[in-house]
Amino acid sequence: MVGPNGAGKRTLLGVLAGLRAPSGGEVRLCGRPLADWPARERARRIAWLEGFDARIRAGTLGAGGEGIPSATYGKNVTAYDLSPSGAQVAFLEHVTAGGNVLRVTHDPAAATLPRWSGDGTAIYYLSYQTGSAEIRSIGPDGSAEVPVTTGSAISSKFDLSGDGRSLVYARHASAGAVPQPTELAAWDLASGDVRVISSANEADPAVDAGTSSVAVSRRNADGGYDLFLLDYASGAVKRQLTSCPGQAFAAAFAR
Repeated sequence: MVGPNGAGKRTLLGVLAGLRAPSGGEVRLCGRPLADWPARERARRIAWLEGFDARIRAGTLGAGGEGIPSATYGKNVTAYDLSPSGAQVAFLEHVTAGGNVLRVTHDPAAATLPRWSGDGTAIYYLSYQTGSAEIRSIGPDGSAEVPVTTGSAISSKFDLSGDGRSLVYARHASAGAVPQPTELAAWDLASGDVRVISSANEADPAVDAGTSSVAVSRRNADGGYDLFLLDYASGAVKRQLTSCPGQAFAAAFAR
C-alpha cells in the first residue's frame, strides 16, 4: 500500500489489525466480524510490526528551561541536545505527534542523534537516507538541509570538536572485506579532510570543549567496554575512567 505522508496508511492498517476502532463500517476477517474473534485466534492470523518512524523536532524553551516538559510532553523522546543559547531543544521523536514543536526533518529513512552547531544556526544529525549512516545538517526551522559526510563509515554517535570546526566520530577502519577495529576520526567541516585521532576500537566519543579532551568507550580484554579520556589533538590516553566487567558507553560532559 502506497500513498503520501498523512494519507492514513498506518491508520488503515491499524484498523485492519484491530488496533484501532473504525469510525464507521465493519472489519471482517475470513467473513467473520473482527470484533467477534478471540484475541488468541486473531493473533494466529494477523501479525503487526510497527514501522520505525524517527524524526528530528525542535521546541522553544522558556527562561531557565521550564519549557522542556511542554516541548517534549507526550512524545517518545530518546535523544536530545540543547542549543548553545539554551533557548531551544532539538530532540528525536519516534512517533509523529502534535504539540508546540516544529518538525525539522522529513527523512524517508531514520534521522537520529541531533547535535547543535556551535553558533546555533544548524542541527547536525545522523541519517540513513543513503543506506548507511552519514551526518547531515539542517536549519532549526527545517530549511537548508545538506549532506555533510560521505563514505564516512560511521559506527557510533558523534560530537563536535571544541572549536566547532570538526565532527568527531568512531568509524570502521577500511581494509577491504576484512573486519577491522573501529577508530576515532575528525571530519573537518570546511575542507572535508579526515584526521584519525586514535585506532584502538573506540566508540561513542564525547568532546569536552574546555579541556580539549575526548571521552570514548574502548573494548577491553574481557570483551566489554571501558571509558577512557584522550587528548583530542594527539589521541594519547590521559586516564582510564572506568574498569568494569560489563559495558561503559555513551559518556557526556556537563555543560
